[in-house]
Amino acid sequence: MKLSDLLAQYVEGEKGETIFHVAISDFVAGMEDQLNPDGVHSTLNRMANYGDDRSRALLAALASEAVIDKALEALMPKYGEFFGGDRSPAFSMKIKMLEALAVVPTHLTEAADIVRGVRNSFAHKLTVEKLSDLDEKVKGKMKAYYSRRRISPPDKRDDLPHVFDQIAWVATAGLSAYFPLVRDLNDTIRHANFEGKLRARATKRQRKQIKLIMQHVQKPPPRDDAENITPF
Repeated sequence: MKLSDLLAQYVEGEKGETIFHVAISDFVAGMEDQLNPDGVHSTLNRMANYGDDRSRALLAALASEAVIDKALEALMPKYGEFFGGDRSPAFSMKIKMLEALAVVPTHLTEAADIVRGVRNSFAHKLTVEKLSDLDEKVKGKMKAYYSRRRISPPDKRDDLPHVFDQIAWVATAGLSAYFPLVRDLNDTIRHANFEGKLRARATKRQRKQIKLIMQHVQKPPPRDDAENITPF
């Protein structure tokens, strides 16, 4: 399979739907991340160390949540200060926060929400011991996502462990592929020059508005038409 096909299935989004829809690599940042014990690379490696479906779902959810935390931290410098420790929002709220920002493709946060739902099924129902024990609605959502994203091979749509692994990959490695762009966005909007450009644009708009208002105010009043005046 071509790399372009893999990117389209797992990483790329719809143009115009969010700020970014195509990821780009940052090789230096990637190498630095591999040396970081709390980096994305280490997080993904931990996700692979499962022994059964329950631990598979738990580790995938932990990895996905960690990646979403990193994305939100990159977008909001004070995210850790306001939402750290006991004040940390629920996983579902983090997903909604990232999706509401409309920065990365929505299929990434959708994948994270599916992983979260599977994790909750295992956590809230002791009778759920395998992915095949999941509610039909949850399994249907996984399969529908797999088909809609055209993930290969199509004939493994009913192989739930395979399907879940692919969705978990999208929710973690797929999202992390956008980190370089997300960080660049944050750096750009917080640079002093950015504020200056916005102020210049706003000032230009303000002057145009003032000009239109003054033209309207200074416009002479309409003249009365003597022929249309009705005598008392």
